[in-house]
Formats: sequence, C-alpha cells, structure tokens
Amino acid sequence: MNEKLPRPEFNGKRFRGADKLAVYLVDRGELRHIPSQTTFDLLFGADWANVRVGDPDMNSIPFGRPLAEGTYLARAEGREDIYLISPFGVKRRLQDKTTLEKYNFDQSKIKRLSVQELDSFLEGPPVE
Repeated sequence: MNEKLPRPEFNGKRFRGADKLAVYLVDRGELRHIPSQTTFDLLFGADWANVRVGDPDMNSIPFGRPLAEGTYLARAEGREDIYLISPFGVKRRLQDKTTLEKYNFDQSKIKRLSVQELDSFLEGPPVE
C-alpha cells in the first residue's frame, strides 16, 4: 500500500500546485483546499508571500477535506481565545498565539462575536 500519512510538521504552510490554480492550507497534516479568493482573504488577507509554489514537499502530504467556503477567524467579546469558524457551525480553537503566527493568519481579519453566538457553535478539534 502506498498511502500517504498525515504530515503535521507542515501544519500552517500554504502550497500552490504546479498548475498555479489551487491553493492549499496544511491543517492536521493534510492539504485542505482553500475554495476561493474570498475564503483566502478572510483568513490571510492579501498575504501571498508565504504560499509555496510547486514545492516538492507538497507531494508527500495527503489531501484532506477542503475548507468550507466562507471559513473565518473569530473571538468572543471579552475572551482571548481565537477560533477557526466553519459556516457549517463548527469552531476550532487555535491552540495559542504561536499557532496564529505559524499559520500566518491575518489578525486584522478576526471577527468579534458575542459570547452567546460563539458558544452556539459545536467544538471541533483544536488547530495546532
């Protein structure tokens, strides 16, 4: 069997395939397609500097589920924890400030939600 194993050491890296069309974020050791420019902007703003194009490391990472269209970053008013929010109602807490930096998420894109709204989301696995 020639199945690829997750590569968590690449978590937070962004890759663009040799075709230069699709952009992927490595999360939980898997390549997760970023479905649109809008979703990219919600997470990273205009930061294309850290997207690795045609990198051979990309070939060693298995594909995972794509990010949902409209995935964004949020925190509750009065709380420090930051979450990756899927529009399907799942929140994933960023492990710590280092994780925010490792993923190169744009801090200016973090939305402020009410505590009640954030608490209404289901809790998914942390972003590490």
